[in-house]
Amino acid sequence: MKRVLLIAAIAASAGFAQTPQTPKKANEKPAPTQKQDQVKEETTPQTDYVCGMTVDPKTAEGKYAYKGKMYYFCSKDDQQEFAKSPDKYIPKK
Repeated sequence: MKRVLLIAAIAASAGFAQTPQTPKKANEKPAPTQKQDQVKEETTPQTDYVCGMTVDPKTAEGKYAYKGKMYYFCSKDDQQEFAKSPDKYIPKK
């Protein structure tokens, strides 16, 4: 009887122990951006198009890839605002 319990305990702890996976949220959808590794990272100061501040890409609080260009932001709030409607903030050429 002790052997059966011991075998069952070993099997339960070794074979069935799994790391729980975090379920995806129902309303979660992928960001409409390109993969950041496909977009060239800037090294010179950039403009945060939401508030107008100059941002150092190395210390930027947020960044967002859009149409092959990386945009940098002084805050996560500005990044989220930009992500809602990027064309609203990008200057027309």
